[in-house]
Parts: sequence; structure tokens; C-alpha cells
Amino acid sequence: MRCTVYNKKRRTVVLAIFLALLSAALMCAPYVLRSLGVEKHELTLRALGVVAISVLIYIVMRHIALSFVYAIVPRDAGGLDFTVARLRGERVRTIECVLSLTDLVFAGSNVTKRSLRKRFEGAPIKYYDYSVTSGLEDLVLVFEDGDGYVAIITEPSDEMREYLTSYAARTNDFLKGSDS
Repeated sequence: MRCTVYNKKRRTVVLAIFLALLSAALMCAPYVLRSLGVEKHELTLRALGVVAISVLIYIVMRHIALSFVYAIVPRDAGGLDFTVARLRGERVRTIECVLSLTDLVFAGSNVTKRSLRKRFEGAPIKYYDYSVTSGLEDLVLVFEDGDGYVAIITEPSDEMREYLTSYAARTNDFLKGSDS
């Protein structure tokens, strides 16, 4: 099972276009003001232009040019692995993580760090955000990792979300000893 996540939010692209226009205006404003005889705020306008360009680059790199591929693949020794690969533009995929599904102990939406700490009784939890857009579509997967846990924030398709949620529920039922 494989799922590729791209930025689905149109407002991110609109924000990037706005920041591009704003940074161009801020960088050109000192020349326009100088031609009008005003040279007072030249340095401030250029600094604001550089800040706008920096924010634009961050948004493009983090939210527009970035995508993730989630996959559930069979392991050679048996069992299944959950893998996350990062795509940036046309570059080759970079494997971010490979975790055994047998270590999956929790899968849920709308989960806060505080509720996870409470659920796992203060055990150390490392967080990794493999989502493109932060929002209500996020699914938090918690895997056992030695003495602590690893929480991964993902945005899978509906089919993969259902599979991971039911897999985590079955694992929890088995660990608790229920007969379901």
C-alpha cells in the first residue's frame, strides 16, 4: 500500500505569490522613494524585503516543493514495515524512516503532545512531522522504540488511515489479552 502526499491547500500557494510580490515591492520601493526625493526609510524597506524573501523561500521549500510517500511494504523476514520517503521537487527520494508495524501501539487523529504524554505515562516520546499541511487530516502514529516511543505525524489517504488505525487497534487488543 502506497500513498503520496502533496500540499492540497491553495492558500499556501496564494501566500507564496503574495510574498513574492511583497518582497519585489519592498526591494524596489527605495528606488521609487529616492526618485521622489525621500531617502529616509531605504534601509528599513530593504531589510523588510529580505525578511519577506526569506519567509517565501521557507514556505516554498517546506510546503510547496515538499511531498512525502508513505508505504506499507513486506519485510524479507516476514511482517510489514511502515516507510516514509521524502520528495523535494524532482529529486530522488530520501528514506526518512522505516519502522516495523509490529511496534505500532497507537494511531489517532486530533492528538496533542500532552494527551500522548498522559497516555504513555510520561515515557520519552520523540516527534517527527512528516506532514505537508498541518491540519485536521493528520494521523499520529506511535511506535515503540526501546525505552521510549516515536510519534510520527502523517497525512495518509483514507484507505491507509483506516488500515493503520485498525492495525493499531488489533495490536492493542492483542497486547491487552482480549479475545476479539
